[in-house]
Amino acid sequence: MKWSLPWEPVEDGSALTEALRRELVPGHALFDVPVRALARRCDTDDVLYGFVDGSGRVAVVHLTWQPGMSARWPYTEVLPDLATFAERVMRPDHTERG
Repeated sequence: MKWSLPWEPVEDGSALTEALRRELVPGHALFDVPVRALARRCDTDDVLYGFVDGSGRVAVVHLTWQPGMSARWPYTEVLPDLATFAERVMRPDHTERG
């Protein structure tokens, strides 16, 4: 994957994956779903997580750095694959939030 700013790959995403786990509550789209951090946006708290189920799906998550807020937060956008992420999200002007 060729990353472009403001996105950058993460070497060891375990801390970001653990941060996500602390924020999730039952009812959230990623609660109890195995994922791993792949990249982060260097100008916001957005992190790209890859599903560990072999589906190729990815999720862009805006971390709140607050434990267990609600099933709506952290805001999460699930995409079918990295190609869709690159086409629709990996750009400086992507600020869509639900």
